[in-house]
Amino acid sequence: MKTTETAPFQIYIPFFSDFGFKATFGNEHNPLFLKRALQALIQSSEPIDHVWFDKNTIEGQTVESRGGVLDIFCRDSTGNIFIVEMQLGKFPNMVQRLKFYAYHKMDTEIRKGDFQFDGLSKIYCIGILGFNLLEGKSHHTVACLRDDSGQIIDQKMTFILVELEKFRKKPENCTSDLDKLIFTMKEAHKTSPSGEQPAFMKEDWIASALHELDTRGMSPDRRAALSIAVAKELSERHRVEKAFTEAETAKIKVKEAMNEVKTAKSEAKTAKIEAKIAKTEARTAKIEVKTVKAEIKIVKEEVKAAKEETQKQIIKNLIINLGLTDAQIIENLQLSLALVKQVRSEIQGKK
Repeated sequence: MKTTETAPFQIYIPFFSDFGFKATFGNEHNPLFLKRALQALIQSSEPIDHVWFDKNTIEGQTVESRGGVLDIFCRDSTGNIFIVEMQLGKFPNMVQRLKFYAYHKMDTEIRKGDFQFDGLSKIYCIGILGFNLLEGKSHHTVACLRDDSGQIIDQKMTFILVELEKFRKKPENCTSDLDKLIFTMKEAHKTSPSGEQPAFMKEDWIASALHELDTRGMSPDRRAALSIAVAKELSERHRVEKAFTEAETAKIKVKEAMNEVKTAKSEAKTAKIEAKIAKTEARTAKIEVKTVKAEIKIVKEEVKAAKEETQKQIIKNLIINLGLTDAQIIENLQLSLALVKQVRSEIQGKK
C-alpha cells in the first residue's frame, strides 16, 4: 500500500504567485514595500515619497488594435511612471511586450494642440522574470536609448529586466536593497518553521511584505484554499511552458526536415547526369515535402489543442475556485462565450 508523504508547512505564499505579487507590489493600503522595491529596481539614490496606483488596463486605440492588462501601474510624487510585470513562465518576446506597454503609456502622455513634447513623464518599464531571457550573466539589466558609442541619447523611457534565475548570492552577501529584494522574492517561500531568516528580512519594508504573505495568521481553511490556488496556478504555468517548449522543439525539427529536403533537392539537381536516378530522387524529395507539411499540420493542431486545453483549465479554475460568471470570465480573459459555456457544461455534467 502506498503512503502519502505530508507536504511541508509553507510559511509564506510565493512572491511570484498572482496572490503574492498583488499582495506585496500591489498593496495600495501599505505601499512601503513597493516604494523601496521600485527605488532598488531603478537604482535611485532618492527615496520615493508617495505612489499612486492608476488604471492598469490598456485600451486599443482602434477596433483592430490590441489592448492589455498591466500587473502594476503607478506614479510617484515627481510624476514618474512605473510599469511592473511579473513573468514566471518562459516568454521569449518579453522585451517586445514591455515596449508595447511603455510606448502606449507615452502615447497617452501626448496632448493635442500646440504640444512641444516637453514635460513628458519618465517611464520605467520593469520586467521581473522567472526564466533567463538575455545572453549576459547579469541578473539586473537597465536599458535606455543610446547611440552606437554607448552615449545616452534619452532617458525618458527606461527598461529594467530582473532575471531571478541568474541571482546566486548568499544571504550574507546581500548588502544592497536590490540584493535583499531579489533574494527575498526567490527564497522567502522556502522558509521552514524551524528555519532562520536572514537579518535583513526583518527590515520594515521587507517585513511588511512578508506579513502580507504569512500563512500563519490565516485560518486553516483559508490557508488550504490559498495553497491549492497557488499550486494550481504554478501547475498551469508549468503546463503552458511545457506546451510552448514542445512547440518550439517541433519547429526546430520541421526546420531541420526542410533543410534536409533542400539538400535532397540540391543533390537531385546535381545528379541529372543519370536521368533515371534524378527522377527517383526528385520523387523522393516530393514525398519528404509532403511528409514535412503533414508534420507542420500536426504541430499546429497540437499547439492549438494545448492552447484550448490551457484556456479550459483557466476557465475551470475561475468557475470552481472564484465562482465567476460567464460574463466576468469573458470580460477579463476575452474568451469566446461558447468556450466558457462548454466548460461550465462539462463541470455541471461531472456533478
